[in-house]
Amino acid sequence: MYIIKLDGIKDSDFTLIAQSEGNKIGHLVFTVNVFDKETVIITDLEVRPKYQRKGIGKALVEEAIRRITKFSNVRRILMEDGSATGATTQIAFKLGFNYEPNFPNLRLVLPL
Repeated sequence: MYIIKLDGIKDSDFTLIAQSEGNKIGHLVFTVNVFDKETVIITDLEVRPKYQRKGIGKALVEEAIRRITKFSNVRRILMEDGSATGATTQIAFKLGFNYEPNFPNLRLVLPL
């Protein structure tokens, strides 16, 4: 069993963490783009190896999307896949993201 909660806000960065029995088992960061306030970027999705493939990464992204959609001016969410396995891309596709050719670093986009 795990819980997801907002761990902190610094400037325009929001950190979500997943915890199990008081231990941090995963996290992600989402940031309002300082140049384009209609765009939020999800980065740094990580889940400890022992807890991978249990839906925690997907749950973190779903919670981020839920929170982001409350921002009235946001029109799109970009997500970077920095994982060596492509696991972030797999999660993103399951949640409706598509490749965005206009952005570098294999960013994925979810229009709102």
